[in-house]
Amino acid sequence: MVEHSKFTRSAKQQGGEESMKHSMKTGFFAAFTAGIMALGLSFTPAPAHALSLKVSSDGDSVTCLSVTSGCGGGAGTIGYSTIFGGGPIGNFNALGITGFGPNTLGTFDFPSLDLSALVASTAAGTLTIELSEVGFTGPSSVQGFFGSLSGSQIQSVQLDYYVDLGNSLFGKGTSLGSLSGLGTFSDTASFPFVPGSTYSLTMVATITHTGAQTTSMDAQINAVPEPGTIFLFGSGLMGLAAWRLRKNKANQ
Repeated sequence: MVEHSKFTRSAKQQGGEESMKHSMKTGFFAAFTAGIMALGLSFTPAPAHALSLKVSSDGDSVTCLSVTSGCGGGAGTIGYSTIFGGGPIGNFNALGITGFGPNTLGTFDFPSLDLSALVASTAAGTLTIELSEVGFTGPSSVQGFFGSLSGSQIQSVQLDYYVDLGNSLFGKGTSLGSLSGLGTFSDTASFPFVPGSTYSLTMVATITHTGAQTTSMDAQINAVPEPGTIFLFGSGLMGLAAWRLRKNKANQ
């Protein structure tokens, strides 16, 4: 009878230890998951994308929609990117214009857009390139955006950044700011803005040539997380590392 009692207590102790391990494991994974979701890396199904380019100059224009098979003039689409190349627009020849967005870069919860262009002109003129995407979901973890512009042989480029809470393609509801440059150029800027609802992002590059010239440029806009989100994500990673360390020691 005494031996049975000892066995019973031992089983209870083992059960308590297993329960404690399970609770610790659940807690660490919960913190880790919360950090991932707060950063916008959750596995939320993405809305129908419409990453699109609009290229125009001197009354001549073409729009490339990634939801269609193409838009002519050497244009085409590849997954979550949209491209235009080899087509004359006004006095310009688009040697290569490419836009990237979700899910090649960023996500619909935590967006990133990239616009690159190599263009040449036969005479003076102005070329406007717009890259836009809709359906960004506006989590509270986004406290603003970070813009960048760089390139070489830049004659004159101005990059304007817009967010549209009406979620319109090529919408320009709110101006976040702008960057500009000449020659070989690189610059960045921070744009404080908390979307708070579904929105679209649009970048507009205005390239001005005074004659037969060439411009090569790349521009980006990226969501900026709030400091608390970074801390939560880091805490989740630390918790997961601590759990693995305890597990390894227990198995030794």
